[in-house]
Amino acid sequence: ARGSIHSYGMAVDVTLRDEKGRELDMGSGFDEMSLRSHPALEADQLAAGHIAQRHIEARDVLRAAMHCGGFHGIPTEWWHFNHGDAARVRREFMRVD
Repeated sequence: ARGSIHSYGMAVDVTLRDEKGRELDMGSGFDEMSLRSHPALEADQLAAGHIAQRHIEARDVLRAAMHCGGFHGIPTEWWHFNHGDAARVRREFMRVD
């Protein structure tokens, strides 16, 4: 009912590609709703063998690049980045449907 802040133009879903244009393996699929996708659980998922250190390193590169652009991630999706405070966005911006 309140809508994702994607609906306000203030969030993006992104991944990384290699020099040949292939998506990097980030340890889980894009839009995969599993514990492997949660940045907040990366240490636990690494320890359990569900993701590898190379996945965390690739995610760190993505997070650093997005941070440079003023975006911040969320704890449950490695691919999702917000620009601005979600509550403020919903309160002050127009929703685009």
